[in-house]
Amino acid sequence: MDIRGCYLCWKWQVAFSLLLCSWGWVSGQLRYPIVEESDPGTWVGNVAQDLGIKRSEISQHRLHLSSEKYQKYFTVNKENGGLVVNDRIDREILCGSNVNCVLHLEVVAENPLELFSLDIEVQDINDNSPIFLSNRRIIEITELLSPGARFTLDTAKDLDVGVNGVSRYIINTNPYFSLSVKNRKDGTLIPQLILEKVLDREEKQEHNLILTAIDGGEPARSGSCHI
Repeated sequence: MDIRGCYLCWKWQVAFSLLLCSWGWVSGQLRYPIVEESDPGTWVGNVAQDLGIKRSEISQHRLHLSSEKYQKYFTVNKENGGLVVNDRIDREILCGSNVNCVLHLEVVAENPLELFSLDIEVQDINDNSPIFLSNRRIIEITELLSPGARFTLDTAKDLDVGVNGVSRYIINTNPYFSLSVKNRKDGTLIPQLILEKVLDREEKQEHNLILTAIDGGEPARSGSCHI
């Protein structure tokens, strides 16, 4: 770029900065937590107060949200400057299995014109149960197989995250099988069936077990698979 081009670019940046200053454009940061599935009308935070706006001046600032993606979930009360839930929030729909669920919005004050960044952290509740892809699993085992043999079982999926995800597996008590659970590096639990006693087909042709996945929520939820 030549000298004239650099000068024009610099001149434009200075002019734009002065224009923003003349508008009173300010960049700020607000952050609030909210529990998913909160009822419409639930109080999230006092935007006006946290921005330092006096109660008597709230209406003249004309605060509102500017975010097409998440705007329907929240609204700013123009009388008291409070941010409230406007529509049902399902964390799993918005953020899937991500541990951190943060929604990025903007608060606009029209008079004078100011823009503020607003982050809302959606906290998970235990509203989903562990689910197996199939509720039935058939394992064929040769009789007289030595005890200690292991058979990897299907894992259950839970849409909830953190402590609300799958935390343990159990099977019904029986003399022939026990359960071992491996913990992978990513935190996924892998259930394994262990043969504890030699099987005799003539004595018993089929063994029925129930594998249950239990999450760590309060109260806990569970899902089962027939083995």
